[in-house]
Amino acid sequence: MPSWHSSVTHRGSVYYVAVDPTLQGSGLGKEIMDAAEAWLVGQGAHKVKLQVRSDNTKVIGFYERLGFETEDFVVMAKHHPPGGADAR
Repeated sequence: MPSWHSSVTHRGSVYYVAVDPTLQGSGLGKEIMDAAEAWLVGQGAHKVKLQVRSDNTKVIGFYERLGFETEDFVVMAKHHPPGGADAR
């Protein structure tokens, strides 16, 4: 583990990045991610994270080529139907 790992408290997240299918492969996605990472690191983030659907292998491969790694954790959600009724 890196020596700075125990002191990492600043994390940045990237949400909802999409590139028009006609522009995929043009380098635009990499440009977007490079800019997002640079901004987050400039804000003090020591770790950049994102979420990808597990069945989206094309995008997982894209992020792996950018240096992202899969981490083992569980994402939990609770859905609330329209109108405010509690979903139980």
